[in-house]
Amino acid sequence: MRLHAIRTIVSASALLGTFGPSIAGDIDWDVENPFRFYKTSAAFALHEKAFAEVRGDPKNAAPSDLVWRIERRLNDPDCTNSATPATCAATRRARYEESRLGWAAKTLGTICYDNVGRPRRYLAQCQRAFSWGAAKEDYVLPEAHTVVLRLSAERRADAGAGPCIWSWRARAAGGKSGQRTLPCGDKVVIDRVPFSLDHAASGIAVNVKLPDGREFVEPNVRVEDLFVVALGDSFASGDSTPERRKRPAPSTSRRPTRSSTRRRCRSGCSTTRRKA
Repeated sequence: MRLHAIRTIVSASALLGTFGPSIAGDIDWDVENPFRFYKTSAAFALHEKAFAEVRGDPKNAAPSDLVWRIERRLNDPDCTNSATPATCAATRRARYEESRLGWAAKTLGTICYDNVGRPRRYLAQCQRAFSWGAAKEDYVLPEAHTVVLRLSAERRADAGAGPCIWSWRARAAGGKSGQRTLPCGDKVVIDRVPFSLDHAASGIAVNVKLPDGREFVEPNVRVEDLFVVALGDSFASGDSTPERRKRPAPSTSRRPTRSSTRRRCRSGCSTTRRKA
């Protein structure tokens, strides 16, 4: 199965003044464990790491064969000389046998998909893990996301190691608020940032106060949740091994056709992107 993950980081506006609240290019934030097909963040991080290693300088255009490079980084066996299968086997390293299984073997047990029951299916609700604990989420329309906030690198340097006071409130009327005091260099994890299809009722507003009294504000920490449906991959088209092996019917042609196996639309590879 091919993985298509969309992850957009939106930068905020620059500092508006030396004193008083400033609209944040001063606060960075992102979604924890954003790809909802995976129960744990480690599975998504596997792809993020491969992307970062083959992408090259972000200031330059992405390589035209970027997807191929990512797949090679994820799937190539662990060996010194990968020129041919024989030379790779002869120069195998410690992770050779494990790496030959491919990246999907590492994540099979962490997906929000029932691959044991019959029929196989996506789960209406899935228990997903986060740095703060776990939550059972609706697979199509979650009620909340986990968001990680941090002062920008420039503001962290300004603040030093002193304590910063973080406070937030839900943008929806009557929503919950919270406050936490942490060293200014630390990340702040807000476990349940409300999500709604009504943008006015979705997300939180955040304020952080530095030890010197300066305050920075991000009024619109709102996640835009995307539901990605993949059509036409090898499984869906019927070109891969069927779920139930059957003896092929007599035919004048030995070439399998798409109509010879059950067609399926694999949907539900959901991801999130942040919205400023």
